Amino acid sequence: MASAYSGKNQVAAHITDGTTDVVVNATGALVTMSEANHVVTQGSAFGASYLFTTKAALATADLRITVGTTSPHVAFACACDQAGNLSLYESAVLGTGTAVTIANRDRTAADTSGMTLGHSPTVTSVGNLLTSEEVWVGSGIGDSVLTRDMWKLKPSTTYLLRVTNISGTNANISLGVSGYI
Repeated sequence: MASAYSGKNQVAAHITDGTTDVVVNATGALVTMSEANHVVTQGSAFGASYLFTTKAALATADLRITVGTTSPHVAFACACDQAGNLSLYESAVLGTGTAVTIANRDRTAADTSGMTLGHSPTVTSVGNLLTSEEVWVGSGIGDSVLTRDMWKLKPSTTYLLRVTNISGTNANISLGVSGYI
């Protein structure tokens, strides 16, 4: 299947077999895009976040991530207006919490991430610690951390993304999940 795209000064051909796309510009050169843009255009990129307001000193902000039968690739983000400790746990035993909507980044696609999220779940067991990072405030405005690595999560597993407010004062904390299937 082939279709033509026309731009202001060039025409390109888009060839696909339904799973692989090749785009060639008017001069015959291959046109490429980043993997991040590709997964968005394929309808398999997703994201979600939740803002916890006025968390007391030493209180936790918890986000439950329950993976279905797929194995999504995800990165986690945290922003705090005070110092905090961000931790990711696997095989946590948690209540459902309050549902957090996960959005497909291609707003025309109906695909889902295969995960469910819930904020403020009841925690019976945190599970196994996978990683822990500190979020420090240097400017007085707030700071953020994005885990440096993409994680491929196990199917049928529950994860706990937790920030502990270690500042000694109230904190606003935002937790986010972003990735693709």
